[in-house]
Amino acid sequence: MSHQLHIVYPDLIKGVGLYAGGPFGQNFMDMEGTIGDWKDLIPQYAADGTIGDTALLKDAPVIIVGGANDPGVPIAF
Repeated sequence: MSHQLHIVYPDLIKGVGLYAGGPFGQNFMDMEGTIGDWKDLIPQYAADGTIGDTALLKDAPVIIVGGANDPGVPIAF
């Protein structure tokens, strides 16, 4: 959720820490879409003013944490 909010409100949220979640615009109902479909939403929504100015995202601090190679985290793929 922090990823979604960061993209929608880059003027209010200056950076995020991401642990899990999908790309911007993804929800559980559209999992069959491609990454390209979700990625294309950002410039489309920025152009029509639905989300904030994406130029503010350029130097924003973001940390992404994952556990796929951590033997202490059970992975169910």
